[in-house]
Amino acid sequence: MVIKFSCKNCGQKISVPDVHAGKKGKCPKCKTIVIVPQVKSAADDYENLASGEQLEHSSSASDLQLKKEPPSQTGGTYRVFTNDLDTMPNQEQIAKIPEDEKPPERKLPWILDIFLYPTSTSGLINLGIFWILPILLEFTRIILPIIPGLAGLVVAGYMYYYFMECIRDSAAGGIRAPENIGSMPDMGDVVTQIMEIIASVVIFWGPLGAYLLYKIFWQATGDESSYNLTTDMVFWLLLGYGIFFFPIGLLALAMFGSSSAFNPVLWIVSIFSAFFQYCSLVLFFCVLVWLFSRMTSVFQQSLFFSYLFGAVFVYLAMVASHLLGRFYYLNSEKLNW
Repeated sequence: MVIKFSCKNCGQKISVPDVHAGKKGKCPKCKTIVIVPQVKSAADDYENLASGEQLEHSSSASDLQLKKEPPSQTGGTYRVFTNDLDTMPNQEQIAKIPEDEKPPERKLPWILDIFLYPTSTSGLINLGIFWILPILLEFTRIILPIIPGLAGLVVAGYMYYYFMECIRDSAAGGIRAPENIGSMPDMGDVVTQIMEIIASVVIFWGPLGAYLLYKIFWQATGDESSYNLTTDMVFWLLLGYGIFFFPIGLLALAMFGSSSAFNPVLWIVSIFSAFFQYCSLVLFFCVLVWLFSRMTSVFQQSLFFSYLFGAVFVYLAMVASHLLGRFYYLNSEKLNW
């Protein structure tokens, strides 16, 4: 007999033999630890099976919809675990993931393959949307000034939504941009995503922005005429705070999707649990930003290159999203989220 239930974290449907009831296993999609629910008595199971109804069961983990049926009837979107079990150091039982359910592996060295992340069909289509639409909206600004602003908010909201999907998909082991053509996100989710992104920008970059406004104000009043960013220690400290903590905060926001992602204790503990890997990630991000800024400063006089750099920015943002999700994939046990 088979127990069917859903992962509390990502909603993935899972099917396991009933001999594993009460044991713990990893979700094949997001790798969150899940508890295989217990079932009701055999008599109750038989009555519900005969009437075609689903069993309802409440466990300490969550309320899950269940039903029992012979293994030969399983299929559809359910993923079936094998009967073989691994034993964790703390004696918890973890179900093995079948070979065909394992994430894909890179065929090229990672330093090259990561730059191929946006090259899936969906990734290239979204890249074109994020690049072409803002250019088209600029040309409509002369005719209807209000439309580019409203449409730009929609495009930006969808772009941020897709970037977060890239992080989550990479965190599950994906090595190419996720397919989402034909399945538009719920607008409520997009609005929520935008609000969360705005909150994260304010938390991580707000202090630096407020300090710069303060300096500009005092310069305008003539009280500080020789201000120099290169010698301002407060500026560099606030800049370092934003650079160092923004990636882990964005990753937490993608994985948790709630206000718990803004817990500073979570950031600090997570960073120190994978300190060297995280520092390498931040350094790689800094290199990408530096290269992009150098390119824009060299070619900023050309109108063609100014439009082209819009596509380059989106492309690198997708690569950065992949690296952030990949960091979680490779260090999920250390992070212990």
